[in-house]
Amino acid sequence: MSKLQNLSGCGPANEPHNIASDYDTIGNFPSPTELANLDEGFLASRCNLGYRASRILKLARDIVEGKIQLTQLEEASKGASFAKSSNYDKLAKQLKEIDGFGTFTCANVLMCMGYYHVIPTDSETIRHLRKVRTLALPRKDVWEAKRNAML
Repeated sequence: MSKLQNLSGCGPANEPHNIASDYDTIGNFPSPTELANLDEGFLASRCNLGYRASRILKLARDIVEGKIQLTQLEEASKGASFAKSSNYDKLAKQLKEIDGFGTFTCANVLMCMGYYHVIPTDSETIRHLRKVRTLALPRKDVWEAKRNAML
């Protein structure tokens, strides 16, 4: 079995696995080239990705084929003032051109790049917010907060 076929780190968080054993067999997170060579059905079922598997594979293949230039995104953020929303807007626009990248995904990627202008919020975030709040928020207030966060 290849390292890619033994993606022991994928699956539900509560799935038992041996971290030391995983480290020995899978190494680091797979590169775009490694991902691009995976079978969609395998990736979807092994990592419980469903429809997202095809988008992940397309993203990896587009990077490998040079259709998406990660260095351009990196260069666009180098020396940029994180406080300026124009830098955020420029990068968000570039990211949204990638198939499958909507507001939520772009906000997550941009947070990883150091931009915190938009808090990634989806229905699951809202569900957790409602669950942990001591005062139950009316649905209208929660969605209003989400809408404001995405502006």
